[in-house]
Amino acid sequence: MTTLPDTSPLWLIVLFMVSNFIWNEIIKPFKNDPEKYFNLIDKIRGRTRKNVDVVAEQAHKDSRLFNEIDILRNAIGASKAMVWGFHNGNKWLGNNASMQKTSLLKELVDFDENGISKVPILSAKNKEEYSNILISQVGWWVNETVNNRLRFTDTSKCPDLITRHWYNENKIKSVLGVAVKNKDENTTIIISYEWVNEHMDESKWLVPEGIDITDSDGLMSYFLSQHDRLKAYL
Repeated sequence: MTTLPDTSPLWLIVLFMVSNFIWNEIIKPFKNDPEKYFNLIDKIRGRTRKNVDVVAEQAHKDSRLFNEIDILRNAIGASKAMVWGFHNGNKWLGNNASMQKTSLLKELVDFDENGISKVPILSAKNKEEYSNILISQVGWWVNETVNNRLRFTDTSKCPDLITRHWYNENKIKSVLGVAVKNKDENTTIIISYEWVNEHMDESKWLVPEGIDITDSDGLMSYFLSQHDRLKAYL
């Protein structure tokens, strides 16, 4: 009776190599960064789903983002929320890589019971002026916002001449700037909450019962923490 040669060592080697590949390339990366798993699922879904209207999906995502920002604007009683994005001239950036310019994405304002804006809305000409602004021209404003320092109850005390002139020209009495980062912790949008023709009153900020805010800085920290929810839309 003829016996076949024992090839089990070869199979063990192949099995080991396959197992090692799965562990190092799939299981271990996903274990260290669970978000990669969801990204992979999204890619698979993107390849398998048919008739996906990408434009409609992005519009819905943007609508949710701006709605959340407007809720936050209303909670602190700001007249406006100006949402700024970054781009390199032709492509909007989901992070701060190679950002060269900033443009106004959305202007959210306070309306009365008749649906009429309580404050002036930018004209088409103004909106053109608020597009394709070089980062170098507003470097101080961006830097202060990213570092959570852009907060003036009285904008006349703003030390930067260009920024102060901007506020004065648009009758902005108080301002609060917030930089929102995406899941990779890169600055993606800047929100400028503005009080037109009046000064901010932190005593009117909506804070739920049970939240112990002992000082103004604590209130600010609480408010900034609420912006983490916006990462889901960036």
